[in-house]
Amino acid sequence: MEWIKHLTKMELNYIIKHYRLSVIHRCCSGICNTTQRRLSLMGTVLAVLALGTGLLIIFSVVVVVMSVVRGWVLSWLWLWFAVPIFHLPPLSIVQAIGIALVVEFLTGSSVSFVKQEDDEEKKRNALVAAVLNPFVVLIFGYIVHLFM
Repeated sequence: MEWIKHLTKMELNYIIKHYRLSVIHRCCSGICNTTQRRLSLMGTVLAVLALGTGLLIIFSVVVVVMSVVRGWVLSWLWLWFAVPIFHLPPLSIVQAIGIALVVEFLTGSSVSFVKQEDDEEKKRNALVAAVLNPFVVLIFGYIVHLFM
């Protein structure tokens, strides 16, 4: 501590000022790092929520569109087979959607979901099969209708 006696007042003020700034800097950098980590975590959470909301909206739109497509296919199949054979009135698309939902509910035959651990190719194939199935059924029904 003997060296302090030999310092001038200006040097002492510089050391005190520098020491205070380094302490303040260390404290502020800790606060900044903590704040930055919190903001980063909050940004990640918001990004996940936005992605989840976007996927939910996309999934909802796909479900509605596929329900309308399935109802349209059922209304054509009904027109080709149930009307001439059983002399029933034709179905509108809304009525066909309702009947398709009831049949799906009673039979439990909905689109099978692929497990999380399955690979991307299996998931893609299941999605393509779910989208193309109504159109394949419509084409096959039309071919059968031609032979009636």
